[in-house]
Amino acid sequence: MLILIADRKRFENFVDAYRFVDERVQKHKKRYEILDLFFTEYNNQISNYHFGNQSLSGYCGVVELVNDITRGKITFKYLCAGPLKELSDSVIRWYIEGLISELPSILKIN
Repeated sequence: MLILIADRKRFENFVDAYRFVDERVQKHKKRYEILDLFFTEYNNQISNYHFGNQSLSGYCGVVELVNDITRGKITFKYLCAGPLKELSDSVIRWYIEGLISELPSILKIN
């Protein structure tokens, strides 16, 4: 919940600072809405999710997958190259595909 509060305040400050650059505000508004949705749904799911289970699902599954990447269990490039196509969970696919679309020049996955 603290992430949502802090992010809302950062976004409000951003909008105030860039209120005359509507294109930039709209671009980041979309990103803010995605972040807000993500953590709202994560908070809703966490009480019923069993971390460490082999079956990743939903927003908690995304967090678990990112944790595996940061701990070096899998690489992001590996995930994008193969297993992403096999993921059946729509939330995880949505998140990873969105992340890929934000990072094409860094990952050179095309």
